[in-house]
Amino acid sequence: FIREKQAQYPWLDPALCAQYAGRYGTRMDKMLKGVNEKNTKGKMIGPGLYDYEVEFLIDQEWAITEEDILWRRTKLGLNWVPNDIEKLELWLQKKKVGGENV
Repeated sequence: FIREKQAQYPWLDPALCAQYAGRYGTRMDKMLKGVNEKNTKGKMIGPGLYDYEVEFLIDQEWAITEEDILWRRTKLGLNWVPNDIEKLELWLQKKKVGGENV
């Protein structure tokens, strides 16, 4: 499955592709819809986390807080430092202020 996804998304870093395959399985395609080699990764929010993944987690998995995203959904919190977490918190706050559903 991972090799198939790497062939489908050759511009995606192989390690990140494997992580997405493990986390999301076939839902990975839904998350990466509209993401392509011209805008390969979107905006990086923190190590290994891009805006399109957070959008997917909010829209499809009802993640609301940084704890939802970093611990319950991705386990990225295991490797993040406080400064990384603050960046995600700020991103989520801006999304709320912008009037979007979070």
